[in-house]
Amino acid sequence: MHYLNGISINGSRDWIQKKYGVIVSNTSISQVKEKCGIDEFKLDMKLECECENLTEKEQYVLMALKHFKVIK
Repeated sequence: MHYLNGISINGSRDWIQKKYGVIVSNTSISQVKEKCGIDEFKLDMKLECECENLTEKEQYVLMALKHFKVIK
């Protein structure tokens, strides 16, 4: 299982589904991590991410990462 700042990918996906009623895929989560330059093994500082051209589901992932303080 992959963790980002103590929250699992499944945990972030569950949070998105509860809060917004949307199911996001691992692909959406991976794409946002890539676009924001998030390396789960090097999260010693909070990243800022202002990605452009995100799909609707990718925007939900971005909100979850901000909620769990993975990014600013």
